[in-house]
Amino acid sequence: MGTAPDLRTIELPRELLVGGRDLAPELLGFVDLTVSAWMSARVLSKRSGYGFATTNIVPIGTLLDIDSDDFRGLLGYGIAAYGASAHYPWNALRKMRMLHRARLAGLDISSSLHLVRIRPRFPRDVITDEERAAEKAGGPIRWGDFPYGGAVYRTDGENEVMMGFSIWEQDEDNRMAGVTADRLLELAA
Repeated sequence: MGTAPDLRTIELPRELLVGGRDLAPELLGFVDLTVSAWMSARVLSKRSGYGFATTNIVPIGTLLDIDSDDFRGLLGYGIAAYGASAHYPWNALRKMRMLHRARLAGLDISSSLHLVRIRPRFPRDVITDEERAAEKAGGPIRWGDFPYGGAVYRTDGENEVMMGFSIWEQDEDNRMAGVTADRLLELAA
């Protein structure tokens, strides 16, 4: 693993540009409506906020050119919304890193939830419980694998995107990442 700075010191991208158009407002509107509806329907657990991260939408095969230690290459957009702690989008991105490493290793897998279930020893540079506690208390956030479900890889046949969520249980994060990544690809079409 390369030496990365404390991720807390990195500003999250605020725009999600596709073809010169910023899709962030439309995507956030979709996420807000989905989270509200799904929490009301008890599809998602009640939470006061959420954090997510996504790559840019790129032509299929482009993500394989990004090194798994290049957090700037993987991060196209990220947000901690409605009072969620600042570490949540970074956890989402670290879930994406683990999934990306699996894809670079030749595993045809599209979700970190599936990955941790079939290859539980795959994660490396794992964020420890002690580090997580320190991050929640405002300590440094380091680059590494966050070994939980919540990151997905999606394609529309021409383009690809990876997205991660972090705040709910890992199956809920995974579900939310999947539907949001699909919506992002639709918005970009």
